[in-house]
Amino acid sequence: MNEQKQSKRWIGYLLLAVMAAAFLYRGVYQVATGKAQWDVQTAFLTMLILVIIGEVISTATKAFVPSMFITAVLFVLGFWTYLPTDILQQAGIASNLPTFLVMMMVVHLGTMLDIQELIDQWKTVVVTLAGMLGILVVILTVGTVILGKETAAVAAPPLTGGFVAAMMMQSVAPTEHLAILAMAVYVLQGFVGYPLTSICLKKEGYSVLKQYRQGTWKAAAVKAKADTDSAKNYLFPQIPDKYKSDFTYLFTMVILTVMSGYLDKLSGGYISKFVWALILGVFATAMGFMVNVKNNM
Repeated sequence: MNEQKQSKRWIGYLLLAVMAAAFLYRGVYQVATGKAQWDVQTAFLTMLILVIIGEVISTATKAFVPSMFITAVLFVLGFWTYLPTDILQQAGIASNLPTFLVMMMVVHLGTMLDIQELIDQWKTVVVTLAGMLGILVVILTVGTVILGKETAAVAAPPLTGGFVAAMMMQSVAPTEHLAILAMAVYVLQGFVGYPLTSICLKKEGYSVLKQYRQGTWKAAAVKAKADTDSAKNYLFPQIPDKYKSDFTYLFTMVILTVMSGYLDKLSGGYISKFVWALILGVFATAMGFMVNVKNNM
């Protein structure tokens, strides 16, 4: 019986080796030598491979090296050497689709922010805002003197707001050089920020684990609310449970994404659609238009 299992496993390994060899020959060697062109499936698979490599290394190092950091490095090296700069388009992803997906992601983030919890955790909010303010003050003063006003203004948001802020600055950058700078700042700050974040989280995790083993750790009090009581305070009528599905959640999320685009135009662009997406996600959850993700996990 064991021999049969072992033989099946070797067959599986052989098939995996054949698929890997086919990809390396057709998707790497022939493309690199000009004998073949990128196709949609090869470009998409290549991007997934880079993401998977990041996940594997992150898991092997127990998240000491974040997966996004590894993936970002691989993409940067790939663009310098082998990967085409329009790999997203070659993979069948429209040039404007990433912006739409990021807007949906921001709406999703908004659904995870509970207004009452933010009020209860006001110290965390104040520390975060103080840190962001400090970064902005240094960059917009010292950075302006060293790099110039436009460069400092474009570089500041990606350092404090991450990927979404980088995309926002790309869309409003006056020159192509500054548009590239916005994303470069976001990627490069991750080279330092991701490892530091991992170190700090591990240190806090060990501290909590030590307190837990000593019996001195106390979990933060959570105000539990019954679903029936919270539903009575909802402004919007609730979808019956039998009709709730991934598609209904996706439908409500897309509605908020579309509304954020409308509000962006209504405000004349002074308030970004990404900001509107976050605001709508927060208040839509509070009013019952969307179900808070944390309450359904």
